[in-house]
Amino acid sequence: MKEKMKMMALICLLVIDVLVCGMAMASGPDDPQEMGFGAPFHRGRGGGQELLAGYVRENLTAQALAELTKQPVATMQKQLEENRLPALFDQYKITPEAFHTAMRGKVTTLVNQLVETGYLSKDQASKVLEGLDRFAERQTVMKKLIEKGIKDGTITQEQASLLLPGPPR
Repeated sequence: MKEKMKMMALICLLVIDVLVCGMAMASGPDDPQEMGFGAPFHRGRGGGQELLAGYVRENLTAQALAELTKQPVATMQKQLEENRLPALFDQYKITPEAFHTAMRGKVTTLVNQLVETGYLSKDQASKVLEGLDRFAERQTVMKKLIEKGIKDGTITQEQASLLLPGPPR
């Protein structure tokens, strides 16, 4: 029972990490060094749990991009090794919102599978998905406030880039 609880906690953390990092990466700078790590994501840093989280995040990201671009997943995995998400968004004309929606769908599917296998209860799954929705809502509000500040002249583009990674769109 103790091992099952540890596994559930790890999986919950993993799912949250997958979506939060995916969303942050979606609006992050093109230069991987600005984010404090190199592409692809966190591969090779930390222990096995971080490695697992990185692989899941990479795979879900590639799957979401493949869905949006109608390209094979393998093609998107290769593209992610060579490019940052903002560059791929520009290349394939993908909006961050569309990417977030696709990632949300992928994470929801993963969470539902964890419920079906007994690793998460329905209540735990709901809490995970509610937390992800709150994060997305905060990101949206922050982006709108930053864009308004730039438009009003309250803040400069340079100041905005310090508040939210990547240029506001």
